[in-house]
Amino acid sequence: MDLALGTNLTLPLFLLDETLQNRDPEKPDFSIDIILDEDLVAHMCQAPEADSSIAIYINQYELINMPDEFKLFGDEHVSQIQVTQGPSIAALVQFPDGTTFVSPQMDFLPTFDMDVEEGEE
Repeated sequence: MDLALGTNLTLPLFLLDETLQNRDPEKPDFSIDIILDEDLVAHMCQAPEADSSIAIYINQYELINMPDEFKLFGDEHVSQIQVTQGPSIAALVQFPDGTTFVSPQMDFLPTFDMDVEEGEE
């Protein structure tokens, strides 16, 4: 997956529980739409050590198609992107009662605009 500044990244979210591995990847509980600003992309380009991850808290996002039963958790929640070696990313949304939703890990390649006009080098 290519990621570019100024674009949105939409990831599916699934309830993190004992049924997660049996879930249909085409039927998420809801999705998160993340705005890829310069600061977030810079943090996502960090290279974590093997067997470790980097947690990046995000605040420019929207939860999409959240079913009513999950809206009961309210607006108070924490959202973050986990970056692992690869590089791979996954989103995580956690509510105050501990209910957590995760996205599948996805490999990504950041795309940078170096402000070079065509024909210049």
